Amino acid sequence: MLKEIYKIKDKVPVYMHAMGKIDERMYVVKCGKEMIIVDPNICEPLLEKIDEWSISDITILLTHEHYDHITGVKWLLKHANGSVICSSGCKRILDHPLVSVQDYYDVLIPPEEKDYYENHHLLDAEGYVFDVDDTFESRLSFIWAGMEVECIAAPGHSIGGAVYIINGKYVFTGDNLVNGSKVITRFPGGNRKDYIRFTKPVLQMLREDSIIFPGHGEMAELEKLLQYII
Repeated sequence: MLKEIYKIKDKVPVYMHAMGKIDERMYVVKCGKEMIIVDPNICEPLLEKIDEWSISDITILLTHEHYDHITGVKWLLKHANGSVICSSGCKRILDHPLVSVQDYYDVLIPPEEKDYYENHHLLDAEGYVFDVDDTFESRLSFIWAGMEVECIAAPGHSIGGAVYIINGKYVFTGDNLVNGSKVITRFPGGNRKDYIRFTKPVLQMLREDSIIFPGHGEMAELEKLLQYII
């Protein structure tokens, strides 16, 4: 189910769809005929809304390259036009889908859910490629629906991690900050030293009133999630 969970500036809705027991969260931000989608997963109601709202401009933001956060990209691009933005580190891994897909499949996908992925043909690692339209080495900013979107590279949990900040306050952290557990850096490509050096300062410098939309777990105010930063 795609459900509305928040309104930016009391008028721009944010929708969320959680995938399976691993609770990977896709976020959809809509303003007029424009839409930002963070970490797409497969969600049929999203396609219905894109059609219902006559969406003409879709920007896809990837917080990192781990399989559970990119499962819906090819599916979405097959049904709707959109541009993809990610860090340059993320792009380097995505260029080798046998790494970004297959290597994480057994780690991230519970056995009882593997039929779902197989039925949606999501395990074709050699064929799980898609175009990335823009990348950033450290930072990138652009204006979307009259609001600034900041894209900041955030390695540590993964090589290609990123944090996205809308209007200086609304932060999509992926697995760089989740609700309910400490950030994990032990997966392939993770690096605790990189997280502490590069990503932790980004999170600690966020505005105190920031609203966090994490890759797993419920959205929350920043102060409630600081305990999960390593």
